Amino acid sequence: MEEIATDVSLLTDPERAIAGRVKDFNKVLWNVREVRPTKHGFDLYFGTPHETYYVPYHGSTQLIVTKALRDFWHANRTKRLRFFLDLPAAANSLKRAVRRLRFNHRDEVRAFWTERAEDLASLPTREFAAKHGVDPGLAFEWRFKLVRRGRPAGWWRTPEILKVLLSGVSLGEAGRELGIGISEVHRLRRLAKRDSQ
Repeated sequence: MEEIATDVSLLTDPERAIAGRVKDFNKVLWNVREVRPTKHGFDLYFGTPHETYYVPYHGSTQLIVTKALRDFWHANRTKRLRFFLDLPAAANSLKRAVRRLRFNHRDEVRAFWTERAEDLASLPTREFAAKHGVDPGLAFEWRFKLVRRGRPAGWWRTPEILKVLLSGVSLGEAGRELGIGISEVHRLRRLAKRDSQ
């Protein structure tokens, strides 16, 4: 926290004592009245704008959006919103701070995944998650949302596919050759046999 000399003679009420001063992400100076440590390696500061120092202090303090807090939000933008609720602040304080940042979590998350859609389509889920530092479950969800891997209706009715489905190869071999699961091979083989009769 940026320490600036405090004129103690102006502080007559100990409940309004100023612990120090800090600049927010816009370089606006704030009087810090409360400091709450987080488990993420930075502190949350609550206070009032510096201009209120010389006038009587009324009302509650606000969460000060420091550069560390802004950077934390940016670094964790792919996480679910409940991840941020473990910060030692009320949910409403966090929401107000997010609005001051003009940070739209939903848009940030979508932009993150959209920028990586090519990797999402081409890499296996766990490999994608390791490369981009995200949870594999989230990678799986976003792959489903962004990368449509569905085949057109009736795709299996082409002569090449029917040949594989109706051949005597095992379900596993047919699945590997067609790039589909065993249960899907079983279903399509049943339909192909019915159609060929």
